[in-house]
Amino acid sequence: MTDKYSTTLKQAIELYNKKKYIEAKLEFLKVAEEESSDFLVTEAILYLGKIALRSDSELFFDAKNYLDYVIMSGNSRQKEQAYFELANKYRLLENDKESISYYQKCLKLFPEDTYCLMNLASLYLKLEKLNEAEQTYYKLIKASENAKIPSKKVIGINTAYIGLAKINLRKGDIKMFLAFLNKVEIVTEKDAELVDDIQADLMFYYEKYPEAIAKSQKSLKSKSFYIREYTKEKVAVLQALSGNNKESKRILERNYPDKPLTKGGSVALASIFLQEGNYPRAYGLYLCLGYDNPKYFIAALKCAMHFNEQLAIKVINLLLLTDVKTAKYMPYLIYLSKKYNIAFIGADYTAISSLAEEFLEHDEKRVADNAVYNNQLNYREGYTWDYIFNGIIKNSLENLENNTHVTFIPDIIYDKSKITPIVDARTSYYQIPFFKDESYFSSIDSYTSFIKGVERCVRQNDRYSNC
Repeated sequence: MTDKYSTTLKQAIELYNKKKYIEAKLEFLKVAEEESSDFLVTEAILYLGKIALRSDSELFFDAKNYLDYVIMSGNSRQKEQAYFELANKYRLLENDKESISYYQKCLKLFPEDTYCLMNLASLYLKLEKLNEAEQTYYKLIKASENAKIPSKKVIGINTAYIGLAKINLRKGDIKMFLAFLNKVEIVTEKDAELVDDIQADLMFYYEKYPEAIAKSQKSLKSKSFYIREYTKEKVAVLQALSGNNKESKRILERNYPDKPLTKGGSVALASIFLQEGNYPRAYGLYLCLGYDNPKYFIAALKCAMHFNEQLAIKVINLLLLTDVKTAKYMPYLIYLSKKYNIAFIGADYTAISSLAEEFLEHDEKRVADNAVYNNQLNYREGYTWDYIFNGIIKNSLENLENNTHVTFIPDIIYDKSKITPIVDARTSYYQIPFFKDESYFSSIDSYTSFIKGVERCVRQNDRYSNC
């Protein structure tokens, strides 16, 4: 501990290191209020920021205010520590962009900070930014070779070699993967666990799932709680890929019944629920996954169609806020627009294909006279069916049953040469050919049967786009 520290500051830091944060905070506040040295005041405020980040009773806003003061007023070492603390916090909050930004600010001040390089490289690897991760791991090797503490040197170099091995495995370069893996110096039990873990990844790459499970056994006995739990989920995913859904589900539900630890575990459990026909549980998991990767909203939408179409409407609204192509869920959008008499904000109804348009639209005048919409849902005031066709008269099915003069307009173009659902080559939209004559739609019962038939087609498998 530096000689520049006052007795009070030294005592506060000792309390902090013992994780006695409440007592430490009181001492740091004394230093910040009573000391005349800018260095000591800034050092105390730096630790107050660290405590705020680790305390359940303080807000991140408070921690950032402390650390922003350090960044404005501190020396290079103090600024670097403030950047590092914020980078780690943003990483825990999964704000990867901010986390990377603060790690980079750390490295501008101290380019050979091995812990910063390790965390930044790991984050790049998580985000599949392989080139950036590779460059950072090479910098880590160089920085670790210059480290004065032998253990720090070994940890840094081993971490870099394992990271480079993972990168080359993802690139499919097995020769380089093995070259880096063989450079790892196994000194501790944790080193052995990491080597076994990456060898399990190699078995996974070759789709040798039982061998991958066997290689993961050592990590299941790790002293680290996180490694044990992470490995359990990894084994559960491997069990699912091996076709042992029962064992996979047992592990995943026992560990985290509501939310598995890893994304892989979430995907595996959602897939199992889907196969079992447990659509509500599968929907919940896919919906959570969708906020991180919008493609999972498509899976959530398909699940919702089996048990709650209002949830399906919710998912489509979420999808319309993403960059997922509407062609991937257009049949569901068309079906729900038709059935519930709604227009989705953000959906371009003028861009749909001709057959889909025939299903969705009617002749305006005849619709005004004869249209029937069951289960009317005024979703978002001002954006009902009137948004598309102004002046359409809506009557309930019950009131119309007494009208003996009702006729219905066929909703699609009939093409008897096509027997199965197809994909329009020009638009990639799902097309549903039907074969009934117009007379088929002359009664309410037959019209209801038609709607149910469309519903079955929409819910069947994935025969709806080129995805």
